Amino acid sequence: MFRNIFQSVLLRIEKAGLVVFLLALMLLLAGCAGRDNSTVLPVQDTFHTGTEGIMIGFLESSPPSELLAPASSGSGYPFKVALRVQNKGAFDVSDGVVAVNVEQDYMSLDSSRKAFSLLGRSFATPVGEEELVIFSGYTRQFRESQAESHDSVVVASSCYKYRTELKSDVCIVSDAFGVSRGPSSCAAKDISSSGQGAPVAVTKVVTKFFPVGAGRDVSSVKPVFELHLKNGGDGRVVSPGADVSSLCSSGPVSAGDSGKVWGYVSVSARLSGARLSCPSVPVRLPPEGAVVRCSLEEPLEAGASYVAPLIVEVDYGYISTVSKQVRILREG
Repeated sequence: MFRNIFQSVLLRIEKAGLVVFLLALMLLLAGCAGRDNSTVLPVQDTFHTGTEGIMIGFLESSPPSELLAPASSGSGYPFKVALRVQNKGAFDVSDGVVAVNVEQDYMSLDSSRKAFSLLGRSFATPVGEEELVIFSGYTRQFRESQAESHDSVVVASSCYKYRTELKSDVCIVSDAFGVSRGPSSCAAKDISSSGQGAPVAVTKVVTKFFPVGAGRDVSSVKPVFELHLKNGGDGRVVSPGADVSSLCSSGPVSAGDSGKVWGYVSVSARLSGARLSCPSVPVRLPPEGAVVRCSLEEPLEAGASYVAPLIVEVDYGYISTVSKQVRILREG
């Protein structure tokens, strides 16, 4: 009898232990899943970094360092100018132009301009697209009767429209006077960056909050964002309203509707999807950089601080130039 009772008790203990074990296992799995979700870091956007855009460079020996020119009238000697054009930034270019200029008295090109379209860096194209652009030319009759050679320069330029895009979370502090003792989920701080995958960089974002109202009736704040811009590339900034097809030519540049060409950019920004009030006309970007202020038109009601997404877009045209020295030898 006691043996049966003992066996029954053991069986109940085993069942209870199994239940406890299963419960513990479920809690362990749930805990692991929770830890996985909290520790998995978001995929970092490594494409919107740096200050490179369209990069061009001569292929070795194209053009060659020495060219032969006929001493008398007649057919010249052919040569090639080959350029590697790469989009090392994070913005797609669909209407770019590459132009080559040579000394017309000694060289001639079949065509001096060619269009290109290149995708920027992204998950689909991690290093950006590149293209080989080739120009054909020939030498002209050597003009200097007393000289055996002439030094000249082949110049290549890329002209294109580009966009800088900054995406960052900012802390919205609606307590403009800083006297609230309530809980705060974030603290306002400046944002610094070395580049967003484009020649013009937003190097710093300073967030400021100003009270709106009078006396004790202050119940809202107005966020103002100071955007620090700088040309971090090795080329020249051109107004986004300029005709890109006229940038790589010897003729006058069309400024479009803005009337401003060299060294101007257009700035726009959004906070949580709401468009901010930024300068409505192109902003001059001198070599030392510029500061642009964008603000939220409708003030925010006072309350607890929170994190909101900020998107800044800077549009402009850009020109990069490379050159190579060549020596033209007189035939005979």
